[in-house]
Amino acid sequence: MNDDNNLLDEDQPEYEVILRKSYEEIECAFNQRFMVFVYGSLKRGFGNHYFLRDAKYCGNTETVDATFCMHSMGSFPAVTESNDNGYHITGELYEVDADTMNALDKLEGNGVFYTRKLVRVYTLEGTVEAWMYLLAEKPDTESVFVSKFVYTDENLNTQEWNQY
Repeated sequence: MNDDNNLLDEDQPEYEVILRKSYEEIECAFNQRFMVFVYGSLKRGFGNHYFLRDAKYCGNTETVDATFCMHSMGSFPAVTESNDNGYHITGELYEVDADTMNALDKLEGNGVFYTRKLVRVYTLEGTVEAWMYLLAEKPDTESVFVSKFVYTDENLNTQEWNQY
């Protein structure tokens, strides 16, 4: 039966696969969790933090690799990968559900403005992989604002977005 209102075509092999899945497998797929590292407007106290209202805060942290560079885009930051001397980026780590991850992808223009990439960040237990949004294209030096909000600590080799 292939009805335009049906999401699944019962004549297709995928239909049988889904029917064979156990309740636990389906439940796991719907309750998927993701680790997300945020460094700008999604941090606590910033304008877009409400997107993370249902997320589990896992602590302040920084990237393991010092291969990034933070840029001011005016009222928000953007991070790119650095070919030269990079920095550790400081931010916050969250555990989010699939709905929140989808909302963050839309906010960040995943694949257009930003690109989501797995990076390693520190935790109290060691390191974990977390999604981080990187600027999809390196900015022109003319489009990057000089900003007091990008704080660079040369001693710690870190960069942080800070509007206070």
